[in-house]
Amino acid sequence: MSRYVESQSTSVVAISRAVKEYLLKSGEIKYEGKLHIVYYGYGSELKRKSKRVYKSSNSLFTVGTVARLTPQKDLPTLIRAYKRFKLNCPDSRLFIVGSGTLEKELKRLSVQLEISESITWLRRTSDVRLTMESMDLFVLPSRYEGFVLVLLGAIQAGIGVIAARNSAIPEVLGSDSDGLFTTGDYDELFQKLLKFHNEIERKRLIRAQHSRLELFNPSLMIIEMNKVYESAIGKQ
Repeated sequence: MSRYVESQSTSVVAISRAVKEYLLKSGEIKYEGKLHIVYYGYGSELKRKSKRVYKSSNSLFTVGTVARLTPQKDLPTLIRAYKRFKLNCPDSRLFIVGSGTLEKELKRLSVQLEISESITWLRRTSDVRLTMESMDLFVLPSRYEGFVLVLLGAIQAGIGVIAARNSAIPEVLGSDSDGLFTTGDYDELFQKLLKFHNEIERKRLIRAQHSRLELFNPSLMIIEMNKVYESAIGKQ
């Protein structure tokens, strides 16, 4: 199907460099010259945190994620890292927002690690943004991502982000971001959680990550898409 669509197309848009590389490597797209990378447009204004809905300002330090509970998201790595973090920072809580096929398995793991009482599970929310603002650190341990709008949402909300170093994630955070950790390495993730538990380090991380939002400015997306259309028209 991909080959047929390509044969009928002048240009193909990939939402990240990682997606472009996948399309070429998998053979779904044959001609690299047809592929153009255009990132999603996303607001760059840094939002101030609103009044927290799941905890008060004097409450526990919250590590959180918003993700489907599936193998791709690799939540066992987060849960195991949090187990160690909890031992060092008892004034903390893990907040997991999402549902999926691994829900029971992940809850069993939390029981085995004796941290089930320190995890809040929320299967659905009508306001993801407001829910994320209840977090002090946002973690995305995914094994791969085509693009990661949820990271842009967390950054815009003024939350420090820690994420696995793979696929499109470094394109969003920057390949040299201090928030990146080796995929599947829960010990390194623990070390990152411990580092950014410190408020000074966390604010530094937030400032650095916020500077990345300009790459995903909606006006840039429009400019790049116009270039694709102009190129396609010129080839007719």
